[in-house]
Amino acid sequence: MANSNGNAVTVTWPTAASNVTLNTNNRVTSEARSINADAVRGALRVGAAMGTSPVAGDYVDFWIAWNAIATSGSAYDTEEHAQYLGRVNLVPPEDPGEKPVAKTFDMSVSGKQSFKVIAKANQGASRSVTVETAYNEHRMG
Repeated sequence: MANSNGNAVTVTWPTAASNVTLNTNNRVTSEARSINADAVRGALRVGAAMGTSPVAGDYVDFWIAWNAIATSGSAYDTEEHAQYLGRVNLVPPEDPGEKPVAKTFDMSVSGKQSFKVIAKANQGASRSVTVETAYNEHRMG
């Protein structure tokens, strides 16, 4: 049985972009990313940066919308019920807080078909944040 962990890919955003600028207070959803049938664990690395100096409240929240049904390509968790991953804070004086920020989230992918990343900048309407994401999976098979 082969064991493989070098399977990193970029998670793309609308129009197949490798990053997205969050310039609204609404959630923004990535394009779907398939999960290999032999994958048992995954890691999602997120990065966020601002072109301006961050102020209190400059953070980004991340969720995962899973699709666990093989026969349906549109059976993703709804936006407000997606799995919350966590928050990255872009304000350096706060702890934790840094600009730019990078964080890796551990994911249990066994039994799931695909996912979409959802991101929301707290103050995106007035203070845009650029986000990029990459996914790596550990395969057994």
